[in-house]
Amino acid sequence: MDEQILLMSCKPSSTCSVEMISILGISLVFLFLLSVQTALCPDEQYGACSKIINCGRGPNISYPFWIEGRQESYCGFRGFQLTCKNGQPTYILSTADYVIRDITYPNRSLRVIDAETSINGSCSLPVQNITQEGTRFSYGPKHSDLYLFINCIYSSLHSEYLDHVINCKSVSFIALLADDPMLNQVKASGYCDKLVISPVDKNTSGASMESGNPYYIDMLNEGFDILTWKVTDCSTCQGSSGRCGFNWTSYNFVCLCPDRPHLKHYRNCLFISSLFSVLFLKFHSTFDFFLLAKIGEI
Repeated sequence: MDEQILLMSCKPSSTCSVEMISILGISLVFLFLLSVQTALCPDEQYGACSKIINCGRGPNISYPFWIEGRQESYCGFRGFQLTCKNGQPTYILSTADYVIRDITYPNRSLRVIDAETSINGSCSLPVQNITQEGTRFSYGPKHSDLYLFINCIYSSLHSEYLDHVINCKSVSFIALLADDPMLNQVKASGYCDKLVISPVDKNTSGASMESGNPYYIDMLNEGFDILTWKVTDCSTCQGSSGRCGFNWTSYNFVCLCPDRPHLKHYRNCLFISSLFSVLFLKFHSTFDFFLLAKIGEI
């Protein structure tokens, strides 16, 4: 009976020490194999969102944007879905197509142009007004609105308005910037059937009056800057060699790491790697302690 009690107490000189060393050794091997498997077989979502994707022309596309049919939806953020049309990335603003000319990811800015204007030139007027309501963007610092008055009765308008008339193929219109002193007069005249407001960029107030009609055409052809987009910051995840993504089930940002996606609470892959390293070192030091203790008994 005394021998059984002694055995059950698992003193360092008993077989319990050997069993503990064996368990720790197996744990170390398991953790090592797990790390090797993670390195050799990266997570599927991580691999999918690591690919360089574009539409043929235009910038490379990555988070928060994603291209329908060419990228998985979890590679981008909700509301930033793009399509490839005529070999160019296209985004829908207020139900109208806009071609993305350039994206500056560090500054969270992009430059867009009305798709019809991009294809057919400045005489293709924007089809409708653009509003920021419900969007995830804000305009750049040079933003202004260009008011395009269509189907006007020019014979009834004052001659000074005619300096702002642009004749394009089968349509002509009066173009005025938002800060033009004649804007309210044309609005109140009632001599134009339709008004379309198009975002543009301008350098200085009143430049259009000095440069004439070609200035308006240039503004339409060049598009406008959008600065910035409003999504969860991705820099921490990217700085840890992760890929930013979106969980469409929980509607949350995720950091896609080589082992698996991680919740927004961590937002980086280094946290998991550090945790693994701490656990590995803890097991390793404990293993060494028992091993040295066992050697001391010999």
